[in-house]
Amino acid sequence: MLALALALALPAAALDVNDVLALTTADGDTVRGWYAGATPSAVLVTAAGETHAVLLDTVVAATRDGHPLALDRLASEHAAAWATEAAWLADPPPLPRPGATAAASLAWAGAGHAMLGDGAAAAGWAGLDLVLVGTATWALVGQEAWGPAISVLAVDALVRGAAAGSASRRARRRRARMQEGRKLLEDGVQ
Repeated sequence: MLALALALALPAAALDVNDVLALTTADGDTVRGWYAGATPSAVLVTAAGETHAVLLDTVVAATRDGHPLALDRLASEHAAAWATEAAWLADPPPLPRPGATAAASLAWAGAGHAMLGDGAAAAGWAGLDLVLVGTATWALVGQEAWGPAISVLAVDALVRGAAAGSASRRARRRRARMQEGRKLLEDGVQ
């Protein structure tokens, strides 16, 4: 219990997408928003639906979640975040095609998410699919009720369609992220 209390009370040790940053630049502008990522020389912050790249060299003051953040700590956490991103880009997980993830999810909800390595989403979709197929089987075999079984299977078809759309979107986003990251690495954007 003490460990949990300390973990919740102490500030985060690294930049995270749950952090709200306020970065003040040398020209007096302040960008407030959620931490979104890193490039070799900039911190990415989302504010008002847009992503802003704030050059680390121009930051004169910073806060994280309303608490002051020392510039040397911001720089070291930024370097660690970029190193993590660059390592991910250098050795990415497999990238299945969006159509393949959609087809797998139509066969069994969650299969496309499993192909993408997203175990939590895969388990959620697969669990829902299992409950629906099990309910339809029980209605058909145990109760010999065709109407409820067909209704439940219709809902299951909608769930599989939603899972297919979700998996396909995630695959497209991952491919786009990989292309952007590779372009950053190839161009050597600073």
